[in-house]
Amino acid sequence: MLQMGLVLVGMGVLVAGVWRWLAWRGRARSYGAWPSVDAAIVASSLRARMTLDDDNREVEYWEPQVRYRYAVDGAEFEGRRARWFDAPFQARDEADRWLDAHGAGTAVRAYYDPARPASSALELNPPVSAPGTGMIWIGGALMIGALLAAGGA
Repeated sequence: MLQMGLVLVGMGVLVAGVWRWLAWRGRARSYGAWPSVDAAIVASSLRARMTLDDDNREVEYWEPQVRYRYAVDGAEFEGRRARWFDAPFQARDEADRWLDAHGAGTAVRAYYDPARPASSALELNPPVSAPGTGMIWIGGALMIGALLAAGGA
């Protein structure tokens, strides 16, 4: 009985993970079709953050902070997203190069969602990992573990 409950929970987690991944995939594919417009950097900086690595050591990384202005069909917008999928810089020199290229007054291209022009980013970078993949692995592991336990019982 416990194994059947674990199979059902695993199946639910797996289905939710697949649904989340498919929704992300459809949205991520649409980013490639986003138009771009001229934009101007208003302000930019780097925010230093700390996290723990796999060995429980503190690691510093840098998040770009930016404000830029752009116009779509005569409407003015101010964007704040440097990269669509927030991906911090792991190396300070890489972060500094980004900051040097995105100083106040710099002309850049901003990509915007044609359905919601206020939604924009300077870079349409791919995500580090797709949402839902952890749920898929956990759901699959629960189901397989429960089925193996049921077969051995």
